[in-house]
Amino acid sequence: MVVNAIALWNTLYVGDVLAASAAAGPTPDPADVARLPPLLQAHISESGNLHFDLPADLTAGRRRTIRLHGAS
Repeated sequence: MVVNAIALWNTLYVGDVLAASAAAGPTPDPADVARLPPLLQAHISESGNLHFDLPADLTAGRRRTIRLHGAS
């Protein structure tokens, strides 16, 4: 169940990033988008020690703002 939750969380945010990226400039290549894995895990603690300190906007159900590198 945890793996499914991580995949869902990543999928939502990858979708947000793709939408923000498309709005800010050229549309991402569909072939590149098709290769994006839903289970990115560099930000996951595999030790089992998890700490969740969520900002108020996230606990209220809003998502984080997408920040594109190099965008003005």
